[in-house]
Amino acid sequence: MKTAANKSRLWALLIASGCFAFFFLVNTRMNNNRPLDELFNFGHIPLFGIVSLAILKILKHGRDPTHKRHYVISGACTALLGIVTECLQLFIPERSFTISDIFRDALGACTFLVFVYPFRSTHARMQKICRISCAGCIAVALIPVVLAITDSISMHKNFPVICSFENRLEVSRWNTQKCKITISRKHATHGEFSLKLNLRPGGLPGIATRYLPGDWQKKNKLACDIYLEGTNSLNMTLRIQDSNYNGTLADTYHEIFVLLPGKNSIEINLDTVQNAPAGRLMDLGTIAKMYIFSYKLQSYRTLYVDNIRVCEK
Repeated sequence: MKTAANKSRLWALLIASGCFAFFFLVNTRMNNNRPLDELFNFGHIPLFGIVSLAILKILKHGRDPTHKRHYVISGACTALLGIVTECLQLFIPERSFTISDIFRDALGACTFLVFVYPFRSTHARMQKICRISCAGCIAVALIPVVLAITDSISMHKNFPVICSFENRLEVSRWNTQKCKITISRKHATHGEFSLKLNLRPGGLPGIATRYLPGDWQKKNKLACDIYLEGTNSLNMTLRIQDSNYNGTLADTYHEIFVLLPGKNSIEINLDTVQNAPAGRLMDLGTIAKMYIFSYKLQSYRTLYVDNIRVCEK
């Protein structure tokens, strides 16, 4: 019996270790694939659910299966492991600390433990309520995956328009720094809406995205429309990277544009983009990231961006 118990615990440890190895070794953020990113985020739930069950197996082998203390300890240990793994990611390149991932880790532990808890026959109704509630929580956690798939299909369908900001899913592709973004009906040049940027004073206020239709090989021009409020001009920088980016500024397309008050039409020859990296050609078939930002902004500024697109050769 003792040998069987030890083997059971060993298998539980191996399963838990395998889950963590998968979590740390697989990094979908290098693929610039939004559905895959969201699926990986959702994957915290089953991964940490399995870890919680492995810990539970170690704690309660041969003991009363309905003893709540083992389930509470397993859930608490799994939640703590989730916090520790997020903290470790502060020191891993291309990874980051995320509160939402800690929540998913805890949700995975809670739902899996509730599903396997052997409710007594007198608690059958409570068992049903708890398990339906857990299934509902998992279904809600899947919503970002569904939205990401929807937006990815729309993005490739609308190409060669990269972004015209006609819905919130398009806007959600963009990250911000010292900048608030909203959909606006003002100064739209494609469709009904534009993206309003309220830039705050600071080092690098602007927006960036890594969710792009990345194959620009059959195009010859990148263009966008920008409307600048106010009476003074504004320097804005456009930076583009491909999947072979080596981490240095010299390995990017990086150009400063002077925006004048009112309407501005920006056009860039993609041959210039292709020849921008030092010592190599940028791969126009794997465009991976785009930044639009100012530098050391001294005052609040507002601009509207619309109709980011590439044009045929």
